[in-house]
Amino acid sequence: MSQGDLIWIRMPEDHMRWLISQTDPIIAKKMVEDGPHQIDCSEEVKRWSTGKGGEAAFEYYFKLKFVDWAVGTSKENKKPDLEPIGLRVGIKTVLMNNQNHIIPKKVEWPEVMIMSNGDGLAYAILGFAPMWVLRKHQNINKVRCLGIKAAGYKTGFDTPGYDDIIHFSTIDELRILAAEDEARERSSGGMAKNEQPKTASGS
Repeated sequence: MSQGDLIWIRMPEDHMRWLISQTDPIIAKKMVEDGPHQIDCSEEVKRWSTGKGGEAAFEYYFKLKFVDWAVGTSKENKKPDLEPIGLRVGIKTVLMNNQNHIIPKKVEWPEVMIMSNGDGLAYAILGFAPMWVLRKHQNINKVRCLGIKAAGYKTGFDTPGYDDIIHFSTIDELRILAAEDEARERSSGGMAKNEQPKTASGS
């Protein structure tokens, strides 16, 4: 994946202030939950502003409406981010030059991978990570937070995996990639495997 493959997004100057106003109520609700929000190394604000910021940037760039700002429980919110627009695809965002993406060990849907510069104004869409890529490139040593490591249900996306991310430039292209990935999963039984299916392109 080259720099030329990235989609760069510049958000309005007041975006970060607006983003914090949207995520503060979510954080307040999450911090009284048991589970992942009690082990996140006291980084809830960074986690939510980064994650929701990436979703909002994707929405802004492609002129869509899908970001869920409702304050539900983690169980209620366990669904692909792009499901409201008919795509069983999630969005994962991480700070640039900080760490690798954190992903579930149990892969249930593909992800759009995004990076943020940290000020809430600049984002880069890296591309589409199929499920086999997410399974193949897992490395717990890429997780910095000891609490997340100990919990055991998340891991890091290993650096070589970024070379397997697929570039797209339109939502129609993303829909095609998602459909191909879903078909590959059905034909290969990949949902139960942490390896590249034999039918995958380039295998």
